[in-house]
Amino acid sequence: MTKYLPFIACFISLSLWGAQELNVLVQMTVPPLQNLELSQNSLNMPESKTEDFDRGYIDFPDALTLNISSNVPWKVLVHTEDLTLTNRNPPKPLADLLWKRSKRNRYRALRNKTRRVARSQNPVFDRKIDLDFRVLLDWVDDSPGNYQTTLIFTVAGNDVP
Repeated sequence: MTKYLPFIACFISLSLWGAQELNVLVQMTVPPLQNLELSQNSLNMPESKTEDFDRGYIDFPDALTLNISSNVPWKVLVHTEDLTLTNRNPPKPLADLLWKRSKRNRYRALRNKTRRVARSQNPVFDRKIDLDFRVLLDWVDDSPGNYQTTLIFTVAGNDVP
């Protein structure tokens, strides 16, 4: 074994003298990313009862959960393209469908113009926002039938108007 020691030492010395360094630049791009998920894609409001009409509305608390992830400042918007809650003539006014963030006091009427649901200047992961819904009811104006509209939720950068 001692007769191989000078050879090993010589080999190590030669490999150090012949050392070469190469650099590789590693680049990557992280684009602005946003993700919005809904807890369900269909909301079936509870059937209205006499006491709901007497009160003038029916509530649907915690009806929908929005789940937001964004690596940039963000906002969530809602609107519908419908002008009314469709059924028959006369249709139910779109403003009879109200929404609010859970645990907040003020309901907002649904409109066919975009309204902000939430926003933040900070990136988030898996941020949950619960929404309550209320439908205004009127003994005279609300004909029996099934009414519907499609809610459109959008997540966008906070710098988008």
